[in-house]
Amino acid sequence: MTITKFRVFLAYDFEKEEAWLNSMSMDGYELVEVAFCRYVFRENRSNRFEYRLELLNNLPTNRESQAYISFLEETGAQYVGSIFRWAYFKKTTEDGHFELFSDVQSRITHYKRIMFLLIAVLPVNVISTFNMFGQYAAYANSTSMILGTVSGSLSLLLTIGLIKIKIKVDALKRESILKE
Repeated sequence: MTITKFRVFLAYDFEKEEAWLNSMSMDGYELVEVAFCRYVFRENRSNRFEYRLELLNNLPTNRESQAYISFLEETGAQYVGSIFRWAYFKKTTEDGHFELFSDVQSRITHYKRIMFLLIAVLPVNVISTFNMFGQYAAYANSTSMILGTVSGSLSLLLTIGLIKIKIKVDALKRESILKE
């Protein structure tokens, strides 16, 4: 039996998404397909999986990404799928704890990759927000007001995400210094 769940997770909340996927696994559901805001699970009471997500450097179809995915599969991880550059991996809990980042520096690098993605998207949203509100001011078009509000809200969420990721990176840097 398969079930489909719809959830929205923002890029900077990937750890919450992992936690949710792992709780679904503990409830006996294995992730078998992923798409934008859509997750397909298969009932699987015999195996439990631990899930990890990673924002790849390139799209999964890129040769470097394919080599990386193959490397992870050689370690026993399974590639479930991707949404743009976000890759979803799982590994049975029988194999022990599953981590993609073995040290503090690799975690920092991953968070910075997410930061750069948010930084790339933020200006587009800010420009769109001003454009939509400008359209509203010029033509009193309610659609422009709605789109401007949505775009502005997304800009705010991206800014919050940048702040959250920056706080995590700074904490990891402090942790790294303490370990040295």
